[in-house]
Amino acid sequence: MKARLEALVREGVESPYLERLRVRVNPAQAVADIEREIHQEIASSLGRSEENLERALLDVDVVLHRMRGATGDDLARFERDYEAARQVALRRRWELEVHREAVGFRNHAALDRLHPMPPRRPSAS
Repeated sequence: MKARLEALVREGVESPYLERLRVRVNPAQAVADIEREIHQEIASSLGRSEENLERALLDVDVVLHRMRGATGDDLARFERDYEAARQVALRRRWELEVHREAVGFRNHAALDRLHPMPPRRPSAS
């Protein structure tokens, strides 16, 4: 059976039944396919976690932009908004670190370089 399936693949036959039978005949290929799918999902999920952090950091930058030139009550509101956005960013950063560690990444130096966390209080611009 294995030789027939391999001959059909070489011939260029495309069929979902051929693929299903090849998997049954070659369990190593089935495991490799599952591992590839798992790695793709891990990468996709990590990408979503990083995107969540980047959105949160963008929100911090937007508040900083709007804060420029603000005075009085507006400035006080923006300062509260900044701290709230900062807290969300810190949480998203923590979530990404946990996610990375869960899949085996222990060094977060790249995160520090790519996504520096905003200071507790914005510097005057």
